[in-house]
Amino acid sequence: DKVPSLDLAVCQQLDLGGLVPTWAQRFLARFAVERSLDWARKLREHCLNMRRLRAEESIELLSVSGDTSATSGPPRLDSPVLGVQELKESLNADKVLQAILAIEKRCSAASTYDSGVGPWKYSYDLDEDDNVECLLDEPNAKYCLCCNIESPMVVGFIRVVLCDVYLDDVRSALLNREERLLRDPDSEYQVLREAQEGDTHFQEDIAFVWRAPWPFWDREILQRRWVFPLCDTGVAVVMRSFKDDTLFPEHSERVRAYIHKCGYLLRPLSVDPGGAGVEITVCQQVDLGGLCPHWAQEYITRWAVQHGITWAEELRTHCKYRRAKAEGEEAGLQEECENEVDQDILDAWW
Repeated sequence: DKVPSLDLAVCQQLDLGGLVPTWAQRFLARFAVERSLDWARKLREHCLNMRRLRAEESIELLSVSGDTSATSGPPRLDSPVLGVQELKESLNADKVLQAILAIEKRCSAASTYDSGVGPWKYSYDLDEDDNVECLLDEPNAKYCLCCNIESPMVVGFIRVVLCDVYLDDVRSALLNREERLLRDPDSEYQVLREAQEGDTHFQEDIAFVWRAPWPFWDREILQRRWVFPLCDTGVAVVMRSFKDDTLFPEHSERVRAYIHKCGYLLRPLSVDPGGAGVEITVCQQVDLGGLCPHWAQEYITRWAVQHGITWAEELRTHCKYRRAKAEGEEAGLQEECENEVDQDILDAWW
């Protein structure tokens, strides 16, 4: 059967009613592109939802005559992979933490391949330096990727230094359900099983949605999370996926991704753990549940790097605002934080 599709073009000429200063032109260009992609994604989701509702109504009408055949929606552009690698071994938090530290050690030693986007490697084995591709290496931000376009498995590493936030605020922003939803309301973040009283590792089962750039399909994730002390003054938040359809059934219009290992490593910059400044390292090995087509390789790579930097800046803004609000000094702070985004890093990857 022919796949339903539509080529939609929008053209417009308008008078904005004011001149755009030179310093804001790149920002507005990036905003326009991101807004257009978001608009297209929401339009697509709306159309799919309406089509599904109409199909359900048709099934109800046809059920009288016994015909209950359902219509199928459009396929994913990121080809699904049969038999996603489910996790066979037990959920051992200590082993996951050691694997995370091994990824950090290997990626920390990697250097940039060259300026721009290098080729994706055909291995996600981290035994050799040249299997890790360093896509960004700045004093306060580093991003490494290790993947294979013939496999849905991806190993990612990002390290950022936030000099004006506090470790306790970052930990709360990552673990607190209300704060997660404030930072990312579209993630549908939920805590399915909360930590039991007296549990020193705060074991919890959580679920959320990764919003992918259109036209790729969103990923949904179910995982278990633990918290460990790290180097006396730091904190390690460790996560790993598991399967439980009763706790979190799979969504028909999303792809289930499996987190083989993921860790947030939080280390204070000062000797005093209560002082300002945190180094945040995120390491993860993920089975995305689908293959990325060759034509989208560079686009997805650029999106991943820019998304990582934006994530760090939004986390920083959130932590500063929450602390200022608690101290009664939140007036004007949010705008100030938004104006302090590292523009040079973002421009290099736009």
